[in-house]
Amino acid sequence: MERRLNVLQSRFDRQKQHLETLRHQQKVVHVAVTPGRRHPSSGPGETVPLVSIRQTSSSSSSESFLKWEETKRWQRKLETLRTKLADKTKEAESAKGHVTSLKETLERSDREKRFLQDKIKTLQKTVSNLEKAQRDAIKNSSGDGSHGDGVNCYHGDVIGGHTPSSEELQRVVSAMRKVIERLQKDNEKLKREALIRTREPAKKPLQHQGKGEGERREGKGKVSSERQATGVPPAPVAKLASENERLQKSLRREMDRNQQLQVSLRTAQLEKDRLQNEMREQKEAALPSTLERSRSRGNEEEMEGLRAEVEKKTRMLLEVKTHLRQLAEREKEREGEEGRVAKERDDLREQVKMLKTELESFDPSFFEEVEDLKFNYQEAVKKNVQYEQQIISLSQQLGAFPPSFSA
Repeated sequence: MERRLNVLQSRFDRQKQHLETLRHQQKVVHVAVTPGRRHPSSGPGETVPLVSIRQTSSSSSSESFLKWEETKRWQRKLETLRTKLADKTKEAESAKGHVTSLKETLERSDREKRFLQDKIKTLQKTVSNLEKAQRDAIKNSSGDGSHGDGVNCYHGDVIGGHTPSSEELQRVVSAMRKVIERLQKDNEKLKREALIRTREPAKKPLQHQGKGEGERREGKGKVSSERQATGVPPAPVAKLASENERLQKSLRREMDRNQQLQVSLRTAQLEKDRLQNEMREQKEAALPSTLERSRSRGNEEEMEGLRAEVEKKTRMLLEVKTHLRQLAEREKEREGEEGRVAKERDDLREQVKMLKTELESFDPSFFEEVEDLKFNYQEAVKKNVQYEQQIISLSQQLGAFPPSFSA
């Protein structure tokens, strides 16, 4: 969320700078649209001929027409700049509103996180208090000797005149402890998954870099062997093969991640059903006694908190489902890209085969001619260098400026 806020803030700053530049351009255009007027004046006693007057009037009318066209053009440009400025201001305002809304949501999520942490602490305190009360009750009722489990033992204690508070407290405390531990584990697991999701984009370039070095070394060995055998550098084929292997590995990783997310989704759904069943059993096992009613009020509040946690887990499950759907769509896109790369690889292989056949069809005399041309070219270059040195030495002897030769 903070990263997204930083991106939006930078975008807002860029829009603001663009607005400042547009305002500056508007000022420049406004200054250019309002030119100064010239007032022709003639000295006293000067006589101007009629032909010159007509020429000056025609030239002044053409100049005024050109000025009018120029002003119209600048006005149109000014209107377009104003519309652009208005659009950019609207975009900047909308981006600013979006940034403020994101900041509010971030603050709200922080408040909810602190509230949930405080709630977990209070639940832990209540559990510790219940454990302490249970130990005290067990010490008080240690001489009774009738601590069974189940509803029948509870009824036997009631008939015998003993208080069943220790047994009920033990069941409630154990159930609440299990629920709290489970919720804490789920919360830690979801936090770890979120951290893994955020760290994966940063780790991927390093993994690809390490894998790319190994693939580059293997590709170099293959290229050197193929060059020695055929004389044609099959660099595109090796590149496409490495790209195909990389895509297959990334597809396998995405499939493994998809399976892990599906397993976590199933476990979370089972955990949700089990929590609901335990809540239902606790409701059904609640006995209508005055002591239990007074204690059940606090338990009902805790149950409401647990219900809120369950609703939160359901929302998180929906988010995981949407993520799984997106992963499936991404897998389909990768499969299509893999098919396209395979097709390009086959085409390049066919081209390499054609080039090999063409090279095999050449006579050895052709290669000898190529070698002769290379040798003649090298000899001509050497002679050219010698001629240049001789020209430079002659120009220095004659006192002339030596010419510059292009390399």
